[in-house]
Amino acid sequence: MRATSCALLAFYLLCCVGALGLIHVSEHQLLGLQPDPLAHAFAWLLALPWSLLTLLPIAGSPTVASALTIAGMLLNLALGVVWVVRWKAG
Repeated sequence: MRATSCALLAFYLLCCVGALGLIHVSEHQLLGLQPDPLAHAFAWLLALPWSLLTLLPIAGSPTVASALTIAGMLLNLALGVVWVVRWKAG
């Protein structure tokens, strides 16, 4: 079960990097792509439930909303790592 959890965490990390890469490619019009307003949707979904903080008035700027989304992804990943380590110890 531990190997499955580690594989799932690795897959989550790859999805997060891919979602952030999609945002970067879309915003900078790399590879001939046009800016896509929905490029942030994948990252926002991967950062749930923490990405709901972007709906608060404190996240008025896009920079703060992006930082909160990235922090949510990192927090989910950290919680997953702690869960796997505790599973091993327990």
